[in-house]
Amino acid sequence: MKRRILIALVIIAAAAGLVWRGVFISYHHPVNTQYTVGDAGGRTIRAVLIADLHDMVYGEDNEQVTALVREQEPDLILLAGDLLNDDSESTAAAVTFVQRMTEIAPVYVSLGNQERDYLKKNGDALLEEIRSAGAEVLELAYIDTEINGAEVRIGGMYEYAFRGGGEDYEAVLRFLEDYQDTDRYTIMMAHRPDSFVFLDQNPWDIDLVVSGHLHGGQVILPIVGGLWAPDQGWFPEYDYGQYDLNGTTMIITRGLGTSREKLPRFNNPPEIVTVYINTE
Repeated sequence: MKRRILIALVIIAAAAGLVWRGVFISYHHPVNTQYTVGDAGGRTIRAVLIADLHDMVYGEDNEQVTALVREQEPDLILLAGDLLNDDSESTAAAVTFVQRMTEIAPVYVSLGNQERDYLKKNGDALLEEIRSAGAEVLELAYIDTEINGAEVRIGGMYEYAFRGGGEDYEAVLRFLEDYQDTDRYTIMMAHRPDSFVFLDQNPWDIDLVVSGHLHGGQVILPIVGGLWAPDQGWFPEYDYGQYDLNGTTMIITRGLGTSREKLPRFNNPPEIVTVYINTE
């Protein structure tokens, strides 16, 4: 009897240890994940995608993440929302992070739900702070640029790319129609993948959409994948990774942090993403 109890206690302790390790790694050890978009042979752009920092700091002034990004030698950095929290007492962590990124490559920022709520409470000073740190802020806006000889259009939007959600859809429609009217390679930062994934058919001529917001499903189960995601619910079809949306490639990052979620991150290391974009 005592032997059985001992074995049970050992099993429980081992299971608890595995759970603790899965949570600890998910909050302390940033990793890089790589994806390739398009066929090799043309001009290639190396982009780093980061989302959902949520004021997290990995090492002094986020040196761990900065070093990881620098190792990728990116041509541009895409910060796709939720750098801080809506109730952040200071913008220092987010703005310092942006500044560190601009020391590596040109930086483009789109808004997440946390920034939007923060701006409603505190006014637009945050946007000027991000711009003063050297980044381009894109919200229902785009910029044309040339990267490694490739003509590129980079846009940013938080709104749904379809009617619904309470936003001014006519403004969204005008923006997207104008945005897609180009021969350039198009990259859209959309914090919520849900802004595009709920389309029955994808009517938009966009080459690449990059997103975050879902935190990889928060808890990642072996084989199953993410456990829960906003708007999609339990066992989401779109949690993290690379997807095809009727001709548009979507990449969803698990992100670097988390907000006030009911479940801790588990088996879900904080992530930056390197995207090798073949534009031709």
